[in-house]
Amino acid sequence: MPRSLSPALFALAVLSSASGIAAGAESSVLVEDIRLGFGLGAMPDEYAGSGTTPASASIVHRYDDSPGLSVMLSSTYGQLEPVGVLYGVQFTSLTGEMDYESLTVNGSTSSAKNLKTATGDNVPGMGFSQTGMAVNLGAGWALTPGCHIELLGIAGLAWTTWDSLDPDTSAGLKKLQGQGWGHTFGARLGVYWTDVVSKWQFGLESEYTNTQTALETDYATSKLEGDIDNGGMAFRLTLGRRL
Repeated sequence: MPRSLSPALFALAVLSSASGIAAGAESSVLVEDIRLGFGLGAMPDEYAGSGTTPASASIVHRYDDSPGLSVMLSSTYGQLEPVGVLYGVQFTSLTGEMDYESLTVNGSTSSAKNLKTATGDNVPGMGFSQTGMAVNLGAGWALTPGCHIELLGIAGLAWTTWDSLDPDTSAGLKKLQGQGWGHTFGARLGVYWTDVVSKWQFGLESEYTNTQTALETDYATSKLEGDIDNGGMAFRLTLGRRL
């Protein structure tokens, strides 16, 4: 079992046990929730593809494995009696900065330290951002009138920007930004508590997504085209309100 899924499964097991306490007390809940979540998400650590100068050059950029800031605005709707179908939409942002580790051109690898020594330039920090919109469809379970869990599928599009070094280091180390569209699929597990009087809501959610992006970067004398695979977990705390 992938280690990254363990927290989500553990949370589901705890919630299932908790539901036993309220056995027989089925709840009907109308979910009309708007939420804003903040947490950490996985960023990719490799950008590889084919360059046009020299012709068909193989270029690989590697970065450290750093998490980014994950922000999500979502709306979810449905009727739980105590189980029911839920649907909604989410807008997400994943941003961060990572250390550059190495550059490989046609099988020849230079570490960030070697690049700094060879050029006399400091290796700049590399920025990453991914902004997306997705639809949700899944199921929810009302444990009590104020507490419910959700398991939702995710499908949507994302716009990615990512910094990398120009493979031509003869004039120093230059950072340039690649851009591209991608598609996202995944799932989100969340548990939410809503104050039945004030309608304010607090939650904890874990999400696994995989985004495939066709990224393109124009350097001074070349162009790099490559498909990046950004897959991993995100964990967020949420603040919301029931309409």
